[in-house]
Amino acid sequence: MIYFFTNRQDHHSLIYKSAKITVSNDYSVFTKFAEDNLLIGYDSEGTGNRIYKSEILLMQFGNNESQFVFDCTKGQFKSIIPYLNTTITKEHIFFGHNLKYDRNLAYPYNFILPKIFDTMICEQNLNLGSGLLNNLKVTYERRLRKMMPEDKGIGKEFLKMTNKTATFDLRHIMYAAGDIGGLIDIAKSQKILLEQYGQYNYIKYVENPLVSILSDIELKGVPHDKVLWKSLLDNKKLEKYNLEKELDIEILRLGKGNPKLVGGKFNLNRKRAIVTQNTLFSELPVLEIENKNIHNINYSSSKHII
Repeated sequence: MIYFFTNRQDHHSLIYKSAKITVSNDYSVFTKFAEDNLLIGYDSEGTGNRIYKSEILLMQFGNNESQFVFDCTKGQFKSIIPYLNTTITKEHIFFGHNLKYDRNLAYPYNFILPKIFDTMICEQNLNLGSGLLNNLKVTYERRLRKMMPEDKGIGKEFLKMTNKTATFDLRHIMYAAGDIGGLIDIAKSQKILLEQYGQYNYIKYVENPLVSILSDIELKGVPHDKVLWKSLLDNKKLEKYNLEKELDIEILRLGKGNPKLVGGKFNLNRKRAIVTQNTLFSELPVLEIENKNIHNINYSSSKHII
């Protein structure tokens, strides 16, 4: 059964008439579901693939039997997020495909998933080096041996919406619910293989916790020691100053050793193999330069410096 939680009455009329969907603004049925189920599928729909430009539209929770779609448009997330934060506990585990995106999308609204299990990461590890695709549609059909219930192309329609103006058709709600229906079953199928290959503990204790860490890095950056970095910067500035001073001294030394090096015109079109009086400095004698790389340079030699 699909439950669509919304305060709006201006979505497409088929949503309110469909026998497959119960439209309500009473969250009590989800409260009961969360109390009875610690394993919950999760997904969300946003207005863009780039997280910094994306607004949240829908949040979906559930399993194969029941799907709960929360309408976050036109400011409804302001009441939804506090409710979810009090209903969801640290014991809940949320299953999703590419959960870093979903976590990043919900974070600005102060919603954070406590524990996660990312089926996309599992699939990538199982198919590492094979060249196989690991998106949700392919993973769903590969692991559950049945067709994805909804057309994944519908997801592109959310990219044309905004949180303030979005209006949903029946296919949008069916699509959103269809994305979470098989997530837990996919994870169970993957777990069998991961245990068989000795990868399950690695996925559970390394890869999945790392999703939240990488999400935090993308959203908040990496904290650093400001005092240490400032001291390193100051040291580099001092080192640069000392090198510039040494270069000035060397230029003065070369100028005093051969005054004709100073004030001459530099010809950018000169030939590399030979330097003549007419190509570099008008007063210099002809210098033959070896046509090969010089590895041991004598910086006191005019020939090598040129």
